[in-house]
Amino acid sequence: MKRSLALTPLSKEHHLALVNAKRILDAAQQSSDALAEQWQCMRETYAADLLAHFDEEEQLFGGLLNGALKDQFEQDHCALRRLVAATGDEEQAEFARILRAHVRFEEREMFAWLEEHHSDTLATAVGTSS
Repeated sequence: MKRSLALTPLSKEHHLALVNAKRILDAAQQSSDALAEQWQCMRETYAADLLAHFDEEEQLFGGLLNGALKDQFEQDHCALRRLVAATGDEEQAEFARILRAHVRFEEREMFAWLEEHHSDTLATAVGTSS
């Protein structure tokens, strides 16, 4: 599915999120040491970008969403912010599982809804971000 211009950069960042989630989950299946190494890499190279991505989405879409979409969007971001500082293996794996599910939710449900119900707002967002 072709994304609106406003959502395309976020969708590209979602791909990186899925890659990171997979790496964490794969490492969790190998050993505690492999998970610790992958988690450290994620924290050093990706966590700040992820948190900035959340901030951007919240600024762009927070006021447009309602109901169950808004609830899941906010709950996922809250859980991921909390878990990005996780120190235990299970919490780190949970972070990756939530991140993977969250990206799928945004791509399959939230972005589709935004494109259907707020295409004018998205078009304006592209015009003002240039």
